[in-house]
Amino acid sequence: MITWVLALKICSSLAMQCQAPITFKETFNSWQECQAHGLQVGQELNSNSPAEWINTNKILIQFTCTQSNSF
Repeated sequence: MITWVLALKICSSLAMQCQAPITFKETFNSWQECQAHGLQVGQELNSNSPAEWINTNKILIQFTCTQSNSF
């Protein structure tokens, strides 16, 4: 069965650096489900982080969905 794994990184475009990726234990049955969850988590992180920190450090949130062949 093919599933998808979400990994997310918090980056500073000002410093040109990213934190180590956060890989979620939850897997998704489709690319669309994984992408939707990545967008949701990114929005939550953006909304719950201090605006001054985001603006000063030019924070951006990157995520990827990687195919995983689990049996």
